[in-house]
Amino acid sequence: MLFLSVNMIREAEKHALENVSSMHLIENVAKVCFEELKNFGSVRVYCGKGNNGSDGYATAIILKKHGKRVEIVPVAEPESPECQLLYQKALDEEIPITHGVTFPTEEFECSLDAIFGIGIKGEITDSNIIRAIETINASDGYVVSCDVPSGMDSDTGKACGISVKADKTVTFTAPKRGMLSNESVDLCGEIVIAEVGIPVDYNTITESTCVPLTKKLLKTMIPARSRYSHKGTFGTAVIVAGSRSMSGAAAMAAMAAVRSGCGMVKIVAPSPICAVLNILVKEAIVIPVPEQNGVMLPNLSPEAINAIKTASSVLVGCGIGKGDHDLLISNILNAASCPVIVDADGINALSGKMKIVQNKNVLLTPHPKEFSRISGYDISLIESRRIQSADKFARENGIHLLLKGARTVITYGGSNKYVCPLATSALAKAGSGDILAGIIASFAAQGLSLTDAAATGCFIHAYAGMLGEKRIGAYSVTADDIINLIAPAIVEILK
Repeated sequence: MLFLSVNMIREAEKHALENVSSMHLIENVAKVCFEELKNFGSVRVYCGKGNNGSDGYATAIILKKHGKRVEIVPVAEPESPECQLLYQKALDEEIPITHGVTFPTEEFECSLDAIFGIGIKGEITDSNIIRAIETINASDGYVVSCDVPSGMDSDTGKACGISVKADKTVTFTAPKRGMLSNESVDLCGEIVIAEVGIPVDYNTITESTCVPLTKKLLKTMIPARSRYSHKGTFGTAVIVAGSRSMSGAAAMAAMAAVRSGCGMVKIVAPSPICAVLNILVKEAIVIPVPEQNGVMLPNLSPEAINAIKTASSVLVGCGIGKGDHDLLISNILNAASCPVIVDADGINALSGKMKIVQNKNVLLTPHPKEFSRISGYDISLIESRRIQSADKFARENGIHLLLKGARTVITYGGSNKYVCPLATSALAKAGSGDILAGIIASFAAQGLSLTDAAATGCFIHAYAGMLGEKRIGAYSVTADDIINLIAPAIVEILK
């Protein structure tokens, strides 16, 4: 599965309609929409005049048959034959239909947005449609959009003057190209990708695009665990992290690695913080190294070097502060024969010194500002061309790259480009990045390639954040909460 343009989707629909009727596809859409709405007792359905409106009418009919309180608001008079037919069927089913520009104020538990599909371009000027979108956005209820939020350009992700802001978007066949953009994050909400009987021949697609990370894909990535195993089966992650003022970064990265299945975790840290790390992470082996002013020195102890030599993966950078970390990274790479993840302060140390990691089995995990420092790209360019800039930099340096953000990009320079469609502000907390790095180190230690470990870690991290938002609220989720939610996230993904 890939992120597809409107033209790609149209071509797939055209071929599908050579074998099945449009009403058959509409029925399939209605069934998957019902599955997302069946837990609501009342649903108001806003219907447009074309195919998206047809999906809304068909969904309303199923909801009514299952005993839900349903009301339909036609934002425009039905025009397509399917829309007209389903409008009449809704009348026959005695579903309340509210006409006119005066939209209802009575609250429903959920609004289903089925006004526009993928074809909208340019600014919306119809006052009736603008009022409908404003009404949906002002509702206190949950909002689900059908295929794309009405008013969002499916190719760019930008609002066409105004757009529905959905809590969840049920998108059909494949995610749309515009869903890659930062602008789409607050419009789409959670993205659910649903098969509705429109096959896509991915072999014919020549445009550069990305694979969305999904639960289905993660099931194929997360390593199976044999009952006949021991701690050595699941690898050893060595985490070179922490400083006198940031012992928590090392602890969080290590606990995340433990929670996500690594057989053994070793923490290499400045000697003054080792006692507290022994308390914070009881499961880890803590190896003290020389320090100066609370920051570890680049020449590690023989015990630390031996741990790195025998490791299954190495993570360096979380909370190490400022120091001669380019030399530290170089020393680690000289000792390691396993994948190496460089995060946080380790990334900053590579500014102007990328030759240290070029063409090595290394993953960098920068946020946009860190990426700007090591690449020289303007942040505005990075944010507007996230995939292209990440891919170009990874290819030129022969490294794996995870570019953080609401649409995190994972690439190995031209191949295996992934994008995580999950996004939540619950993860916008100190320590969140350390946890992500720890999960990635864990899966790299368990045998995944760095790109697949990054993809797996990114999705589990985001899924844990979304669980936190649902259970605690995005304002109150802490780093510890995210660590504790790694386990239920993995259970739900593998369910």
